[in-house]
Amino acid sequence: MPPSIDDLLELAIQDYEGPLFGYAYNLLKNRETAREVVQDTLLRLCQQEPDKVSTHLKSWLFTVCRNRCFDILRKEN
Repeated sequence: MPPSIDDLLELAIQDYEGPLFGYAYNLLKNRETAREVVQDTLLRLCQQEPDKVSTHLKSWLFTVCRNRCFDILRKEN
């Protein structure tokens, strides 16, 4: 049985929230915006089908986070 979205969200927060923040901050150089990107990434996870992301959760999270950071950087330039 695949994990529920609640299980995936709990795992994402526990294991990846800190590393995602560090990654976003490294790209954006702004703590507030990095926090917003991480929150947006976790919200987007809630909208996914659990069986589509459960086998590659880490890479999915970092890809969504990176893409969101790049969107913000493009808008700033």
